Amino acid sequence: MANASIITEYFKTTLLKQIINDLSNTYYYIMVGNHEPLANVSILPTAPNNDIRDLVQDVHFKGIFGKIITQDNALLMIKNIPYVVNTVYSMYDDNDLDLFMSDYFVNVNEGTYTHVYKCLDNNMGNPSTIQPAFTDVSNTDTLFKLSDGYRWKYMYSVDATTVADFGSTSYLPLYPNTDIIDMAEPGTIDVMAIDQGGLGYTNYYLGAFTTTDIRVNGNSMLYNLSATSNSIPNSTNNFYEGCILYISSGTGIGQFKNVVSYFVTNTGNYIVTDSAFTITPGVNDTYEIYPSVRVLGGGTETINALGRAIINSVGNSVQTVEMLNTGLGYRYAVANVYNNPIVSVTQTASVRPIYPPPGGHGFDPASELRALNLGFSIQFRQSESNTIPVTNIYRQLSIIRDPIFANTIFTLANTSGTFQVAEPVYKINPQEVAANVTIGSVNLTSNIITTSSGNFATDFHVGDFIYVSNGSVSQLSTVATVINTSAVSMSQIGAFACSSAVVYFPQARLIGTVATLATNTITLAGVHPYANVNDMMVGNFSGATGTISNISRSGISKNFDTFVANWQYNITYSFGTFNVGETVYQGDSLANATATALVHSISNNVLLVTEQIGRVNASANLVGANSGAIAAINTKYYPEIRYGTAEVLYVENIIPITRNNQTDVIRLNINLGI
Repeated sequence: MANASIITEYFKTTLLKQIINDLSNTYYYIMVGNHEPLANVSILPTAPNNDIRDLVQDVHFKGIFGKIITQDNALLMIKNIPYVVNTVYSMYDDNDLDLFMSDYFVNVNEGTYTHVYKCLDNNMGNPSTIQPAFTDVSNTDTLFKLSDGYRWKYMYSVDATTVADFGSTSYLPLYPNTDIIDMAEPGTIDVMAIDQGGLGYTNYYLGAFTTTDIRVNGNSMLYNLSATSNSIPNSTNNFYEGCILYISSGTGIGQFKNVVSYFVTNTGNYIVTDSAFTITPGVNDTYEIYPSVRVLGGGTETINALGRAIINSVGNSVQTVEMLNTGLGYRYAVANVYNNPIVSVTQTASVRPIYPPPGGHGFDPASELRALNLGFSIQFRQSESNTIPVTNIYRQLSIIRDPIFANTIFTLANTSGTFQVAEPVYKINPQEVAANVTIGSVNLTSNIITTSSGNFATDFHVGDFIYVSNGSVSQLSTVATVINTSAVSMSQIGAFACSSAVVYFPQARLIGTVATLATNTITLAGVHPYANVNDMMVGNFSGATGTISNISRSGISKNFDTFVANWQYNITYSFGTFNVGETVYQGDSLANATATALVHSISNNVLLVTEQIGRVNASANLVGANSGAIAAINTKYYPEIRYGTAEVLYVENIIPITRNNQTDVIRLNINLGI
């Protein structure tokens, strides 16, 4: 028998949240590629194939340049549902299996900001006729009811600039409001669903207090119900017992009390409340008496939920339930409209508490508003300080993760020691753990480090990096054994002997492996993009150190914010000039070529090519297949990221974008809502 499972909406949202969090310590890039001209410009892009060729070969093979994606470039996205008057909106209901497919929240553009509201009550499925507005929201009450019967929960606001950067006709950026998140209360019963309105609930009465109605005979819990020109109180004893007396206007507005008894005499119609009002109602204050709605449940509730059933005079059925106390901490609950046996209820109403999302309404806007889309907004600003090409077209966008960079030259200052070819080099951010430690011995045969000032048992674990320095000599190793609080063993024999060294927790991250050495510079191969100017680097074997003062690739000073994926050649023409988009080759002819490539651009005798097949020999000429131009190669640079090293996460074929030294604004939307 096969198992059955689902991937929940919460899980999908969590995955997208984790990607955004991952942007702070993992390197994601947007890469553009494919400058091949279309034979028919009216042809629309086709979807990439989800195979190795499209995901790896085409993305890298046709890559042109890329730019880092930071947390500022990514936001979760929700459906863009602008408010439209006279529309029926769904209400949040934990029992509605189709909720996420419906419009249960809206946004309202008020100019500088767009505000998002979640519908908690849709007035029994009637159209909304009043647009929610930010002025309806108060600092203490973010749930509000409008006169059309709709009740809205304010969720967040997003500024117009962010909407312009990320938004579209389909999606709106999510910009959580921390105040709303902090105000959320778990397990409240804010709304009751009316599954069956019932019939015959005549135990309600609306009136206004006269002078003799208030605190009859000085009793703060005794009130008289006077007849009005429109209605007369019921003359049956206990008829209003179990109802709620609610002050609807005047001095004591908003107060309510339980009616514990009702009796009729020849002097009046009297109700007795369970306690005195905090503010005594005044003359002409209006009041409403409606049946109470009691909530029974379980959990950690410290406040019991209580509501009143507003009765529709047509059929005397329950029209809505107004929650007077929303309670707190309910894990499950049932509710009922108080059914006084004296009242001739012909059909019992059925009401159902609607549970809020985990944490309460507003606690997790991403999950509550079904943010199953991840939006990216990235700008290619002209040449990005002369680090990316500014001409030709591109018609493919991709998102790649953790590419490995090719040969990168680091200029170092404050160097100590000498790096070794082929040794790993780490970026470190050393945090002192212990001073005056002893390392090795006179003959350097020991891997034990001892201290009298630190606590190695809490500072290190097996496998952690450990950095030891006496100011002039240093060593980077890993912890083999934590012997006790004052001693550890390293995985390598001590590189120097000293009784006054300092031990650091280095927070080491591998940058690359030394390829070549020169005065004050090292060239690293297989480079991870973690290093920045002013970072400290240390050799894993030599212990040599230095502070990065400059980073360069392809002959240009640049950090790892951008990269060029093209092959680059500095050339000198001996005949003609190459055409953009033509194939260049080496060999007797194009048919017998030993290497071919597609010309992307030529600027100041710098030739950029993509789709290179074969190894271009720097000592041989390049020939244009169409132009017949011939050029000698002076210098060549490899693509700045290694072919195939990055994980390809997303590929999108687009209508061609022409670069002409302008700023391109790129918006991508990854949708997990299917």
